[in-house]
Amino acid sequence: MDNGFILHGPSGPLVAPLGSSVILPCHVDEPLLMEDLEVEWRRKESETLVHLFQDGESRPEAQQQDYQDRAHFFTEEIKHGNFSLRLDNLRAEDKGEYTCTVHTQLESGETEVQIKDVERLLVSGSDRSISAYVGEDITLNCSVDSHLTPVDFEQVSWKKTDEDEDILVLLYQNNKAFPDSSNERYRDRVEFFTAEIPKGNFSVRLKRVRTEDKGVYMCQVFAGRASANATVVLEQLGFSGLHIIMLILCISASGSALLLCCLIYCRSQTEGLIVQKSCNLNVYLGVSVVIPCHVPPHLLTEDLKVEWKRRSRNSETLVHLYEDGAETQQQDYQDRAHFFTDHIKHGNFSLRLDNLRAGDEGEYTCTVYSKRDCVFSAKTNVVLKFWVTDKFVPLGSSVVLPCQVKKRLLKKSLKVEWRRTRRTDSETLVHLYEDGESRPEKQHKDFHRRAHFSNKKIKDGNFSLRLKNLRAEDEGVYRCEVYRDEECVFSTDTELELVLTVEPCLHTPAPLGSSVVLPCYEERLSRMEALKVQWRRTDSDSDSDSETLVHLYEDGESRAEKQQQDYRDRAHFFTEEIKHRNFSLRLDNLRAEDEGQYTCTVHSGLSQNRRKFSTDINVLLRLLDTVFHLQMFLVFCPNILMFLAFVLWGFSEGSVFETVSCSALYFLRPLMLLWTAPYVNNFTGDIKTWVLYYSYDTEYIVFSAVFYSVLFKSAYDKSLNYAGFEGVVIIVLFIMALLLNLFYIIFSLARLTGKFSERIKAIFSVLAGIIFTVLPSMQFILLFFSFGSTGDVYFNIT
Repeated sequence: MDNGFILHGPSGPLVAPLGSSVILPCHVDEPLLMEDLEVEWRRKESETLVHLFQDGESRPEAQQQDYQDRAHFFTEEIKHGNFSLRLDNLRAEDKGEYTCTVHTQLESGETEVQIKDVERLLVSGSDRSISAYVGEDITLNCSVDSHLTPVDFEQVSWKKTDEDEDILVLLYQNNKAFPDSSNERYRDRVEFFTAEIPKGNFSVRLKRVRTEDKGVYMCQVFAGRASANATVVLEQLGFSGLHIIMLILCISASGSALLLCCLIYCRSQTEGLIVQKSCNLNVYLGVSVVIPCHVPPHLLTEDLKVEWKRRSRNSETLVHLYEDGAETQQQDYQDRAHFFTDHIKHGNFSLRLDNLRAGDEGEYTCTVYSKRDCVFSAKTNVVLKFWVTDKFVPLGSSVVLPCQVKKRLLKKSLKVEWRRTRRTDSETLVHLYEDGESRPEKQHKDFHRRAHFSNKKIKDGNFSLRLKNLRAEDEGVYRCEVYRDEECVFSTDTELELVLTVEPCLHTPAPLGSSVVLPCYEERLSRMEALKVQWRRTDSDSDSDSETLVHLYEDGESRAEKQQQDYRDRAHFFTEEIKHRNFSLRLDNLRAEDEGQYTCTVHSGLSQNRRKFSTDINVLLRLLDTVFHLQMFLVFCPNILMFLAFVLWGFSEGSVFETVSCSALYFLRPLMLLWTAPYVNNFTGDIKTWVLYYSYDTEYIVFSAVFYSVLFKSAYDKSLNYAGFEGVVIIVLFIMALLLNLFYIIFSLARLTGKFSERIKAIFSVLAGIIFTVLPSMQFILLFFSFGSTGDVYFNIT
């Protein structure tokens, strides 16, 4: 130091982080006169001028170029004796010794300042972009070069830099990793290499890479006032095995839809269909019946073989055989079983069975073979039943034969006899009441333990006979005769008549362009004089009562000139069968326009004693089994494939919201397609009812419940910026939406099971109707209130 004043510097060498600012101290105890004051800062070893204060101001133009805009005086402090220098953006080459020299008019002084070390904070990533397959694990490199220990690092963060925002991948703070702070896209998929952190290695492992992970990642390090960062680019992503499977499923879904549409179009052009629909056909013994079998035209080949067989009590009998253009039959069916030979070329192999017998009961199967392979099969049951008191009673069951005696006739001498009369044998005693009691020992042995009175009802004059375990041999007329003092005072007859029920006539398929037989029999018609038979059609989709005359038989002949034009040369009677009370109609060259309700009306007898009989048959336009199955594949196959594709996409890409919503949508979509399908009438029974009335509601409600469940989770995870009243309202709206959907699901299940009273069902129905009306509006309010005008989540809905 020189004379006069003493300059003070630092107590020791300085150490500062790279890139930071450092103050080089230089000051005096007492302020100096500003007149002729000069302060000079230089590098000691090179005499480089760092900064100069002269003539009352800083002289930056005199600085060495490396220090321009980096070295500054505290100008306002110089007059107070503070000549310290601030050096910004510290560099490694700034390390060394500096001299602070102060000159006044009379005196001068000098002090030295040493920057002993410049602490480095260098962060490096990957020099090249990273390539990976989706589903693989990768490492994002981040190495920190510094004299500081990791304990001194305030924060290390990994972020994905998207266009609109930075997404936090992983955070290290206060010597601890915070995986819960990661964005939901990266939660449970990223981790530090904990053992490497003390070495300054803050690389992270990214597990199960997804397509959406592609982009730029930045590793940012903060230590004191210093910070540095490095970037890693994840650029190329190859397809994984799951992606290849998803691609195959998506292509298969679209391909299957196109293929099925083509097949449906091709099939429907040649096989569109008519289905004859009627109730079970009841035919009396001794007459004829037609058992239907219509073979699709595309199955008709030169080597066609058609077998009709009857199965009864585990035995099988060949009824009729068509092979190589020739027909053969079993002995019992000779001259009784016939094909409609002229219509074989149209695929009509229906069997006409004449002179029906009780032994004809059984299951009849029409089987079609082509090149020894079975290509078509149709079954019809012919069941033996009794016709008694205006109803049909199956064999093996019980029947009550009525006999009610007036109470005034009830006396001790009363005798009641039940007898059966048949054409083939004499009278048989079925049951006897005499001397105030039943006399089962006098019954015919065939009725032992099968024919009974109800003793409790005898006191009221009810001598009705209960006949159990009905047999075919029970056929006949049963007469109840009441005697008092050997005089017959009352009698009544009940007939047990055997009939054969052909079931089902329901759903007899006949391809367009082929022939179909519409059955009409009336064996009980006693008079054939003045016979008139009309077949008329009422359109199924017509709102009017207009009818079309299909065919007319009158005055002993068919009256083709009175037919509607469309049915001329297409609608025919079996003229030779009319005398056998068979008024069935054969309809050739079937068309889609033939759909409708067909009514057969029979009039007989003279005008003063005229009888009328009618039967209804519905002919519905429906899909053949082949086309129907193709339609079902079209509804289910592409949607199930897309459902599986989104499930796999969930495993590879991992977005819960989109995965669950889209999977639920494709899984439920067949319900809406079935509901809107034009072929819904092809379904029957409970399935048809469910499709028509429940499927649409079920899809909407179940999808809404699933959608709002994952939406609520998404909103909760993102912690929307709502607090207080608004937050409570959002939670309440979400819960109400879910509860309303849950109520509607319960209502649908209750309606299906039907285990509730009508009153409860009515209450449920009213509430469900209100819910279904209110729910869409409430859902819109919920979305708008929760997510505002940003529309991020609302876009997903649309």
